[in-house]
This record gives sequence, C-alpha cells and structure tokens, in this order.
Amino acid sequence: MMEQDHMQPKDQSAASPAMNPIPPLSNYPHETEAPKKQSGLGIASFIIGIISILGIIAFALTAAAGVSDLVNTNGTIDIEDPEAIEMSTALIVSGIMMFVTLALSFVGLILGIIGLVMKNRRKVFAIIGVVLNGLLVFGFGALIIIGIAMGTGI
Repeated sequence: MMEQDHMQPKDQSAASPAMNPIPPLSNYPHETEAPKKQSGLGIASFIIGIISILGIIAFALTAAAGVSDLVNTNGTIDIEDPEAIEMSTALIVSGIMMFVTLALSFVGLILGIIGLVMKNRRKVFAIIGVVLNGLLVFGFGALIIIGIAMGTGI
C-alpha cells in the first residue's frame, strides 16, 4: 500500500493533479495588475450625451408645438404679426432649451476629452461620450451657420 503524506487528505494520492497546480507560464507584471476601472468622467460624459439627445427631442417637439399655434387656416405662418411670434411661450421655451442643451453638450464634450486622457482607466464610455457630445456641439454649430447663411442670402 502507498504511503500517504500527512498533509494530504486520505482520499487523494500524491500524484493527484488537484494538489499540484500548474505554475504560471510567465511572471509579467501586467498579468497581476488589477483590472482597470471605468473613467468616472467618461461615464458622466456619456450620461450627459444621452440627456442632451433627450433635450434635443424635447425642444424640437416644443418648437413644433409653438409653430403649430402660429399656422393660419390656409396652412401658412403669419409672419406679418411679429408680436404673436414673440409672445409664443413654446418658442421661447424651446429656444432656452436649445441653448441649455448646447451648453450641456459642451460640458459633456470637455468631460469626455478629459476622461480620454486619464491613465489607467477604461475609455469606452469616454469615447462614446465624446462622439455623442461632439456630434451635438458640431451639429448645433452647423445649424447656426446654416441659419445665418440663409438669413443673409448667401
């Protein structure tokens, strides 16, 4: 009968693979590092991007409701009455919402860029936040430039 080691349980022999674990193949330091955490600023940028998209949808619906109040019975907007346009609460609210959303997107873009340059952090949410907020900021900029160009007749 085989002699058993006093450190091993009685039901396992010395040749058991459970008692002799395979040593690691390499001792590189990157294998023993803790997993990287998500960038908090990247997550904030991503959340701001989502909120900004919802803000754009809200201000577009509010602007559409304000314009629908100004439509005449024949289907045209009465531009000859500027007081009616200036007094449209829905248009005023949608204009304020547009600038708040633009400022929020700009802050989200800055936070996402800072999240991208942080070391030892995951960058997935920072990349998504930069893309979302960057598209919103540049889209607003393009919309403003197109509006100015149409107003000047270029």
